[in-house]
Amino acid sequence: MTEHDFNRIESALDIKLPQPYRRFMSNFPIPALVRNSQLELWDDADALIRENLALRDNNGHAPQPWPARFFRLGRSGGGWVHAVDLDTHE
Repeated sequence: MTEHDFNRIESALDIKLPQPYRRFMSNFPIPALVRNSQLELWDDADALIRENLALRDNNGHAPQPWPARFFRLGRSGGGWVHAVDLDTHE
């Protein structure tokens, strides 16, 4: 992911992404999976924005809307959502 991607995500979701996440994702270690939105860790900014907004709006993704402090990172093959609590990171 690029700095532009991080800035778009932060602006669209009105959040601040943790620096460890930004560092890791800016050097995404698996070239064959660049721009993915199918695995545990997504690096597709558009998909991340779309899915995080859907979770907040409760578009059938969860029993209740997610608080803005949670940021979805991806999804496992079993349908489990991987997320980070932004309130626990600076």
